[in-house]
Amino acid sequence: MCQYQGEGRENAVGIVVANLTVIDKDDRHSPSWRAVYKVVQGDPENRFLVKTNAINNEGMVTVVKPLDFEAGEVKFEVQVENEIPPDHGGMQHLSTATGGGGGGGGGGDVDESPVFEASPQRATVSEDAPVGREVTVMKARDPDVSMKQHIRYAMWNDPLHWLAIDPLTGVVKTKAPMDREHGHVVASVYEAGVIA
Repeated sequence: MCQYQGEGRENAVGIVVANLTVIDKDDRHSPSWRAVYKVVQGDPENRFLVKTNAINNEGMVTVVKPLDFEAGEVKFEVQVENEIPPDHGGMQHLSTATGGGGGGGGGGDVDESPVFEASPQRATVSEDAPVGREVTVMKARDPDVSMKQHIRYAMWNDPLHWLAIDPLTGVVKTKAPMDREHGHVVASVYEAGVIA
């Protein structure tokens, strides 16, 4: 068993993070020489795919789903075998390698945008509610737990300017009288957007 280590940048896909090397004494480019790689353990979310380099038979460990730096290092096991069993009549020889990669290894962290706890979020308010009435509280969390950051909120899309949001607390309040007969209100629903 061999061990390899690679590092991938958070949220990047389609990149090769490690190359696995095998030595095969069969005729080059024959089915008995061509290696077939597969991840057999430690990658339940199928974030990695090992493609065979047709020229040198190396296994190219490729990130196919975004990695999460905050989740820590990912360790998995790769198995390699020939495309068909060798011609010498013996048993197919299987090789394995363990790899480590993904987040937590250093350098790969990317600053990620905050994520709202509920999106979309629904709130009910009467059209005769007084200006300044609390409508809802928007809550977002920062996935970058290793970076100490403060979340600020802002109205992003409020076509009729009926709402205001506290930039620090996320409390949404009415700032103008509402009218459910207005053309922007469809089936008694007014849509507004908030960013964090």
